Amino acid sequence: MTDRKPPAIFRATLEIALIQLLNTLQEAQDYLEKGADLAAIGTLIALDEQVADLNAALRLYRRNR
Repeated sequence: MTDRKPPAIFRATLEIALIQLLNTLQEAQDYLEKGADLAAIGTLIALDEQVADLNAALRLYRRNR
């Protein structure tokens, strides 16, 4: 089996999805540290969509390896 790299567009898509997920988690953590629990929860509402985006990007990445 050869170990070839997927096209750059798929790697970039995966990287963007990861960055968005990390930013959302960091924002929620920042709110919690400030005692703004409801703001943290509100920030995490978008998490479902971001996880779906990450899963789609991961599938594209793996299929093109």
